[in-house]
Amino acid sequence: MTPSEVYQHAAYYEIAMGFVNIPRQIALLEAYIRAYSAIPVRRVLDVCCGPSPQLREFARRGYLGVGLDASPPMLAYLHARAAEEQVRVETICADMRDFALPAPVDVCYILLGTIPYVGSRQGMLDHLACVARALRPGGLYLIENLLMDWVSAVVGNRQDWVMTRDGITVTTHYQLDVLDPLAQTARHTLEFAVDDHGQSVRLSEVCVVPFFFPQEFISLVELAGAFDLVGYFERESPEPLRRLSNDNMVVLRRR
Repeated sequence: MTPSEVYQHAAYYEIAMGFVNIPRQIALLEAYIRAYSAIPVRRVLDVCCGPSPQLREFARRGYLGVGLDASPPMLAYLHARAAEEQVRVETICADMRDFALPAPVDVCYILLGTIPYVGSRQGMLDHLACVARALRPGGLYLIENLLMDWVSAVVGNRQDWVMTRDGITVTTHYQLDVLDPLAQTARHTLEFAVDDHGQSVRLSEVCVVPFFFPQEFISLVELAGAFDLVGYFERESPEPLRRLSNDNMVVLRRR
């Protein structure tokens, strides 16, 4: 997928997503690693990383971090922020459905509901094949917010929030609407209204993304042939998912 105008403005994107408690999020990923990884973890891959405060936090904790993204501005910003924070990260500019790493990693993760950008069932299979090649046997692939639930209150309802940092305010509008039930697709809308020290900037992305129902996703994983499904978990704790929800964490382990 070609990066939209939203993803060409990394600083605004990082501010908009600044509601995430990064140390807590990384501590949770480490909890999954301790519980389910079959190998020691030193090298991590952030898929569709964006500005990745997460990768920078991993680097602060002593891991070797690799960020993959299709947006050169995002990767340039990530390098700049890592330099400011005096941490080291590597980056690769590539599509999530067509990439290769120069060296394997011990764990991969994709966050903030980005996985539907694979675009289709074939896109998911292509993506899983790339991740399988990138990941050492026994390593985990952690997927946050797989889009599997189209009956919850979140679907079809507008979400708005405001974040401010360094004199810049970003008002975000996000909405997910079922588009075609037969095709299992939704219209994804993401809009930023930015006040950058008095200058107004408006950015938007509207695209079609697929749902992957839980049993359907298991079938795709089995068809991919390189992973075992460890399970569906709550997004904020390593507890099994109790009900259908887009607020989830999917854990795969490389065979």
